[in-house]
Amino acid sequence: MKRTFTDSRCPDCKQRPKPTTEGKFVCACRDKGWIGVQGVEATPEESALLSAKGFTLARDKDGDVYYVGLGNRIIWVFADGTWTGDKPSETDSSLAAYLKAIPADFF
Repeated sequence: MKRTFTDSRCPDCKQRPKPTTEGKFVCACRDKGWIGVQGVEATPEESALLSAKGFTLARDKDGDVYYVGLGNRIIWVFADGTWTGDKPSETDSSLAAYLKAIPADFF
């Protein structure tokens, strides 16, 4: 699977939805609500790549799944075939390309 990058920004205001104290996700658009999407576990192949680059699986108390790496890197993979985290290369936004670009001596 070629998992593609998403920055999850609102197409209108260009902001990423953020949770309010009530747990609702909102952007700068008036009267626009968002549904929070939780991460899922990566495929076995992706998990191997993530592990090789120093990422470990994490799960919060609400069931959100994400991967934590060195240098404060966090990656979420989603059921719809997308991923988010640090912005990838302009030429190839796949998760595999992002992980391959992390230098081996970064660890």
